Amino acid sequence: MATRWDMIAAGREAVARGVKYIYGAKPRNGEFVTYSAAQIDALRDQYGSDCVWWSDDSKAGQLCCDCSGLITKGCGVLRGSSGFRVSATEDLPVSKVWDNWEYYIGWAFWMPGHIGIVSEVEGYYYALDGSARNSVHYAMPRQGWTRLLKLFDVDYDDESHEEEEDEVTPEEITQAVFAGINMQDFVARCMNAAPIAAVSNDGGDVYRMYEPKSGDHLFCQAEERDALISSGWKAEGVAWVAPAGGTVPVYRMYNGRTGDHLLTASLDEANTLYKAGWTYEGVPFFTAPEGADVHRLYNPNGGDHMFTANDGEKDSLISAGWQYEGVAFHA
Repeated sequence: MATRWDMIAAGREAVARGVKYIYGAKPRNGEFVTYSAAQIDALRDQYGSDCVWWSDDSKAGQLCCDCSGLITKGCGVLRGSSGFRVSATEDLPVSKVWDNWEYYIGWAFWMPGHIGIVSEVEGYYYALDGSARNSVHYAMPRQGWTRLLKLFDVDYDDESHEEEEDEVTPEEITQAVFAGINMQDFVARCMNAAPIAAVSNDGGDVYRMYEPKSGDHLFCQAEERDALISSGWKAEGVAWVAPAGGTVPVYRMYNGRTGDHLLTASLDEANTLYKAGWTYEGVPFFTAPEGADVHRLYNPNGGDHMFTANDGEKDSLISAGWQYEGVAFHA
C-alpha cells in the first residue's frame, strides 16, 4: 500500500516535470502520460468543451493529468475526487490541519470538484490546479479547500521514510547568493516556494501584487509578476526601483497560517521567522545601504504587511490604522 511519502513524491514529480492540467487525463501504469491532440479531442468528446477547453489543444505532446489523477499517481488507485472523499476513513474540516501539520502530511485537501495533497511544507499543497495553473505547489490561501481527508488507499502509519534532502536555511541561501549559485535550482531541493523567487542583481522595477482571496500583498520583479498574474494575483503597479548591483539581499518570508508575505533585509529577522515556522521564499531582489526609504507597515486587522517608498501613502495608511514598523531597506 502507498504511504504518505508516495503522495508527496507524486506532487513533487508533477511540479518538477511541469505536468499540465487536462480534465479527465489520468496516469497509466503508475506514470504520467503524454497526451496527443487526438487523445485530447477524445477527452473533449467524452466530457465536453466546458471541461476540456479548446485552449488545452496547446498541451498536445506534453505530460498531462487532472486533480484526481495526481492522487491516483500517489496511491495507485483510480477514483474521482468525490470517490476519494466517499471512501476516506476520516473526513475533517480543513481547519484541523493547523492542529498538527506534520500529522496530516500526505492527506488530501478537498473541495467540491477538486482535490490536492497536504504538503510536507507547512501552509502548502500540491495539486493539478486547473488549466490556468497546471501542476502547483502553492500556499493554501490560493485555493478554497473545505475538507481534510485521510485516504483509504494510503498507509499513514508507515513512518519508514527518511528525508534525503537537507533543510535549506537562510544562511545557506545568503552564501549561495554571493557565490553566484542559481537560486531556482538551490532552493528547489526543499520545494518550499511556489513560485520560488528568482534572484536577480540587475535591479529594475519592483512590482506590488495583491491576492484578493487572502488579502495579501507580495513584491517581486517582472518574471515572477507574470507568473502570479496567471495564478490570479492583481498587479498594482511599480512600488519602487531596485538598484542594479545592490549589495544587500532582501529576504522574502511567508506565513502559511495567515497568508502574509514579509520582506526583510535583516538576516537575524529572517532566521527568527524561519525558526518560528515561516517559509523562506528566496531573495526577490537586492537593495543598497543608502537610497530612498522603503517603509514597512502592518495591518493589525488583516495581518498583512505593506511596503511603500511613497511618504504620502505611508501617512495615509497610518491614518487608516496601519502600524508603522520603520524603514525596511532602501531603494
